[in-house]
Parts: sequence; C-alpha cells; structure tokens
Amino acid sequence: MGEQQTRAHLIAAFYCQTKLYELEVAFLTNQKPHQDIRKELDNIWPHAFLSFQWCAASAPNDVRAALMCGKLAGVAGHLLQETKGRLVLIEWREAAVAGAMRALERGNLPNSADYDMVHDLLGHLTYLGYLHFANNNLSRARALLEQALEVGRTHDRHFADSAALVHLAFVAITEQKLDEAERLLLQALTSDGEGGQESGSSQARVALGVVYERRGEHAKAREQYDLAIADYEATSNLPGLCTALINRAGVLLDLGDPSRAREDSDRAETIVTSLNSPGLFGLLKANRARLDAHEHPEANSEALELLETSKADFDRAGDRVQSSRIGGMLEDLYRSGLEREHNAWSYAQRRLALQKLANLAAERGGLAEAAEIAERAAREARIAGEQEDRIVSRRHAAHWLVLKDDHERAKRELDEALVELDEVRATMAADVVDEIRRDLLSLLGQCQRRLGIPVVSAASFRAALEIAKRTGEDALVTQLKGNLALALVDQGQFEEALPLLREAVDEHRGGEDYAQLGRARFNLAYGLYHAGDLEAALAEAAAAKGLLVMIADPKADETDRQTAAWGRSGEGAAQAPSSR
Repeated sequence: MGEQQTRAHLIAAFYCQTKLYELEVAFLTNQKPHQDIRKELDNIWPHAFLSFQWCAASAPNDVRAALMCGKLAGVAGHLLQETKGRLVLIEWREAAVAGAMRALERGNLPNSADYDMVHDLLGHLTYLGYLHFANNNLSRARALLEQALEVGRTHDRHFADSAALVHLAFVAITEQKLDEAERLLLQALTSDGEGGQESGSSQARVALGVVYERRGEHAKAREQYDLAIADYEATSNLPGLCTALINRAGVLLDLGDPSRAREDSDRAETIVTSLNSPGLFGLLKANRARLDAHEHPEANSEALELLETSKADFDRAGDRVQSSRIGGMLEDLYRSGLEREHNAWSYAQRRLALQKLANLAAERGGLAEAAEIAERAAREARIAGEQEDRIVSRRHAAHWLVLKDDHERAKRELDEALVELDEVRATMAADVVDEIRRDLLSLLGQCQRRLGIPVVSAASFRAALEIAKRTGEDALVTQLKGNLALALVDQGQFEEALPLLREAVDEHRGGEDYAQLGRARFNLAYGLYHAGDLEAALAEAAAAKGLLVMIADPKADETDRQTAAWGRSGEGAAQAPSSR
C-alpha cells in the first residue's frame, strides 16, 4: 500500500476516534438523548470498525497504525460496552496490546506527548486484566496484569503499578490465595505512582479488608474499611464509598454490632439508588440478606429473595466472581430449608428450591448432582400427584444428563416423558403442552444425534423447530436451526445445512452471548469441513476459538482438539460438535 493510501486510512481513523470521543462525552454527561447518541454511533460505527481493522492489520509494520490502534481501542469504552457489548472492548484492546508490544520491540517511537505508547499500553493492560477478571478468565487476567508490571519496570513507568497489583490481588483472592493477595496489596499501598494513588490506596484497603474477612480477622478488616471510607469521603468517590460501607456492614455484623451494620447498609442504599449500578445493587442485596437473616432468622424466604435478586444483579453486570459467591450462599440456605426437621415448606416451595439447587449445582459444574436433584423433584411430584411437574422435572434431569454426555440415560427419560405428556395432555393448556413438547423433542434430537441416528435426530429437531416458529420463540428458532443443520451435516445434506448454519451465526451477531456466537461459528466450521472447504473451516474455527478463549469457555479446548486433525490431514474424521 502506498504512502498516500496509508495517510488516508490514518486520517479516517483519527476522524473516527474524535467522533467516538465526542459521543462518549455526550453519553456520560447526558448532553443528548441516548437514542440520538445511538443513532450517531450507528452511522459512524461501520467506518470506525473498518478503520480499526486496518490499524490492527497494519500495526506490525507501521508504528503510526499501532499508535492509532491504541487510541481507537481506548476511546468510548462506556458507550461501546453499553451498545456493542464487552466483547468489542476486549477484542480491540487485545489488538492494541499486540500492536503496541510489537512497536516497542522495534523501537524508534515518535517522541510526542500526544502519542505516549507506553502510557496507553499500561492502560490497556490493566483494564484488560479487569475485563478478563470480570469474565472469570483468571489465567488471562493474571498474565495481562503481570505483563503490565513488567512493562512498567522495563520502561521505568510505575503509575499503573497500584491498579495492576490490586487487580492481581483480586485474582488471588478468587483463587483462595490469601497470603499472596495480602502481599500484593501491601505492595500496592507502598508503590510509587504518578497520579490517582489516593483512589488506588483506598481500593487496596477495601481488598485487604476482604482478605482479613476471609481469614476471620474481623477487627483488622474493619480497620481497613474505616480507612477506605475516610479516603472515599474526602474524595467524594461514591462508588468506592458505597462498596466500603457495604463491606463494613458485614464485618460489623460479625463483630456483634447489628445496629451499626444497619446504619452503614442504609447509607449505602441511598448511594446505590442514586448511582443505579447493578453490581452495587447486587452487593447491597447480599448484605441485606445477611442482616435480615440475623435480625429475623424465621423469615428465611426474605433472605432467599434478596440473594436471588442479588445474584441476578451480578449476572446482569457480568460479574461471575460475585455471582458464584452468592450462589454458594443460596445453596446453603436452600439445603438447610429442605433438610430442616419439621419442615414447614409447602410442596411448591420445595419444588422451587430443588429447581434452584439443580441450577446452582450445574453452574459450578456439578451436572450429575443437578440431574439427581431433578430426579428427586420428579419423585416428589409423583408422590404429590403433580403429573405436569413430574414431566417438567424429568425434562430438567434429561437436560443435565445431555450436558454430562449420558445420552442413553437422557433418551430413556425423554421417551418416557413424551409418553406421559401424551397421557395427560387433555388436562393441560395447549400452550403449556407445546412448550414442554418442544423442549423434550429438542433434547431428544440431541441424544439421537449423539447416539448415531441423525435421520431420526433431524426429524425431532424439525418438529421442535415448527413449534418454536409457531409460538414466536426467536432465540429457540435460532438454536434449533443450528441443531437441525448439524444433523443434516451428519447426513451429508450440505445444500440445506450450510445456509442454516450461516443464519444461526448471523442471528447471534450483535448480541452479548459470546458463548453461543462462538459455538455457532464452530458449528459452521464443522459443516464447512465436511463439505470439503478446509480453508474456510479453519478460519471459522479460529474465529470461534478466539471468542471462546476470551470468555474462558471450556469449549475452546474442544475446538483445538477437533481442528488439529483437520489441519494435519485435511481428511480425518471430525468429531461432531455438541448440539445446544
């Protein structure tokens, strides 16, 4: 590419960066209605996306492209996360880090305050570490944060040390490495910096409080929270103040001072309401649940409701770490309620508790346990004479068994559930029958395919798809089209299968379910491979793996295992990917 074309691309990228910055400012300060900002973003986005792609591709050979790649990646973070999703932030900043590292290795960087590549790189590394931590991709978060510290040492730039150390400490806390976390946080409190240290030290003190809480050293934890609260009050940092107040409320409860705990919690609630932050709402509700359980132990249902909504807030905020922690608290409460002697729970309450327990067990990987809990619910439904509930519970059990790859057992559950459904359908509403039949047929199709009978599997998927289309279930239509396409690929019917696979990918684009998009792209890769287009298959598989690795999805390893044979021989048998 000639110098004139390069300059044109750089000018276009600079224009897009400037426009995105203006929209971010307007978004954060409410200068315009958000719907107007979104319209302007929709107009500039195709140009910004293409400009970024050019910068990322050119960064290895042109330092100007690497610099612009970093600038584009660092602009409009709040707006893009709200409108395009977290994946865009991760993809762009990963590309910016890669380009900056190559540029630094080559040297001869421009000496300008406007283009401080080391400064931008450290910002990208620490923020990327946070994003991956929030996605529970702890290994990638740790690698990036350690890289930030190394870059700081190499270039004698330490302004990001405190943030990197604190985020590393949170990784260590999540991994239950409390001694390492304490060491990192004490180092953060004494690290040199070029600005923002007051906020960094407050965050480190909150994290230290968490470490001491986990160890049961509640007095030491309160001391750290006291110091953090004083700092946050002095700087009017409301999100930080709110977090510290909620945490201190929990410690005060442990220290036997529920009235002071309630005061902190009430004060935090006022702040949370003004900020409207899902993550802080989740933290507050978890704290409220503890307080309510302490003050009114007989009102177990209120604590459960608060924890359920707290977990939903963390899920919505994308905080998997806190969601998992709240999930553990919920499991303890549900189990104690089910096993309590002289249990006063009604059948409906017990059924709901068993369903929640199964979901929580599956979330932490306990698929066999989830299936056993669902089977227990089916037995209780039979005793209570609740036939519809029994069928639904058998459907749930089959779902967990399919995920566990126990397809023979799952198929038996599903065949029997379909027979039972036919026996009682006259007593049920038609839309309920449709919903249950659709789900049973979808799961049955997955079992039949994995058991090597794709023709029957395709028939089951088609029947489920027709119900989903009739009832307007768009997400399920997309899923079932993908599943049907895989069964058709297994039969060599590529003319119908490949368009369906492409439709499924296109329909997942633009959403924030990166796991579904990654799996849809790998399903397309599988179809392309069997249709004989190895080059396109490997490209789709690489794109799928990139998506799954970013969110620490275990299916990423499966893409490697399957594509290894494709790349070596181009003719090895490919293992069929799982239907969803």
